[in-house]
Amino acid sequence: MRVMMKKEALFIILIGLFLITGCTQQDKGETSGKIYIGGDEGLEISFVEGNPPKFVSDGNKESFDIALLVKNVGEDDIENGDIIATLQNINKDLFSLSSLSIANNFDLEGKSKDRDRIIEGDQEELPFKDLRYTEELDVDFDVDLRVDVCYEYTTKASVDLCLKQQPTQRRTRDACEVDNSNVNVENSGAPVKVANVVQFPRTNSIRFNFDIVSQGELYEPGTFTNSCSVDKERENKVKVKLNTPSRVGISCSKLEGGDEGIVELFNGKRTITCTIDTSGLQTVAFKERLNIFVDYVYKDSVSTSFVVEAD
Repeated sequence: MRVMMKKEALFIILIGLFLITGCTQQDKGETSGKIYIGGDEGLEISFVEGNPPKFVSDGNKESFDIALLVKNVGEDDIENGDIIATLQNINKDLFSLSSLSIANNFDLEGKSKDRDRIIEGDQEELPFKDLRYTEELDVDFDVDLRVDVCYEYTTKASVDLCLKQQPTQRRTRDACEVDNSNVNVENSGAPVKVANVVQFPRTNSIRFNFDIVSQGELYEPGTFTNSCSVDKERENKVKVKLNTPSRVGISCSKLEGGDEGIVELFNGKRTITCTIDTSGLQTVAFKERLNIFVDYVYKDSVSTSFVVEAD
């Protein structure tokens, strides 16, 4: 009987190990063969627990901190000074603050891949230090605090276009399809995406379209240097740059006929149409990697509340 029980127990253990191994291999395979890890976020923002505390004293009796935990969960690296956090809905003089804004003095590397292994991005604390409520209160004062955070970020997208000298002439041995209404695109982890890539043939050229899509609040790169606020003139604008390994000539109408420039999004979207002259290319169809870079300032916010107690 004991032998049978041992055999049954061993069988259950082996089955469990098989399932765990299978799941682990599946997890590793999620990014296998992909260029990017992907994802819809850049900077993940939260308050450090206890900063601010739930209750603080009035009358300059105690100091406290307001601290953000910022984690880079996308695939772009954030450099020193690229993050600006601004406190909203408080009086800086009453809280003994010299400024309502601070910038990061550290770098934050993004997520990366080592073969099939994912290396998580960096995280750091971004603190407003030594706040004190200076005045004496008769009753408790509720503070509804919001922190706006602006950060510079880049979306990297990769597309395999199909090129050849005479795009309208089909050959049975062509390695790829020039006329393609659903070209695959891969995006790096970021809050802005390149989507809906289409390419179609013309005489001695190919045309391709793609959309830049975002659901968040965007600004042109370099908009903010001192505080995270609003700039209507530069809102919903991004910088776009395209290139290929063989440096084929790319002409985009919304980029003033070139391959780089500023475009404005409307309702979180903009379609860009470009042309590649194929007259100097080889007659046999081939795939060419198109790299698309979208630079912008992304604005996010987090909120909390605390009470200044009247003593």
